[in-house]
Amino acid sequence: MNDAVWLKLSKKINEVAKRNDVDGIVVTHGTDTLEETSFFVDLVAKTQKPIVFVGSMRPATAVSADGPGNLYNAVAVAADPKAKGRGAVVVLNDSIQDARDVIKTNTTNVQTFQSPNRGAVGLINNGKIKWLDTLGAKPEHKPSSISQGSINCREWIFSMPTLI
Repeated sequence: MNDAVWLKLSKKINEVAKRNDVDGIVVTHGTDTLEETSFFVDLVAKTQKPIVFVGSMRPATAVSADGPGNLYNAVAVAADPKAKGRGAVVVLNDSIQDARDVIKTNTTNVQTFQSPNRGAVGLINNGKIKWLDTLGAKPEHKPSSISQGSINCREWIFSMPTLI
């Protein structure tokens, strides 16, 4: 994964999000760089539609493979009207994490994706969602461009509202 792939993915997400027949977007992703990719997409996506990143920690051949359940839950989050405006989120192991806060804490544990400074924004089990946060939608400001392989991070950072 590198910045060229991130830009290509972000542009494709922005393109697909403009379609009227799309309510949300699910991105399947390996877990090695899932948090970096989801964070980048969260910064540059120009849509209020849900963008859900999902992966799995166990292979499909494992006795208790987590991929199918994670994918099912990711689709449920992407289809949930309450997910609109939240930016990119990560769904694994029955939790919904904000892409801005999530980190991978272990290389093999299925409960590896955590947000230690904020906590999960939601829980999901068999497609049933319980949103935990009260912040809801994020500010609509996004960087002005992602052209020529760069974004203006300073513009993004200094325009974020301060929470007290």
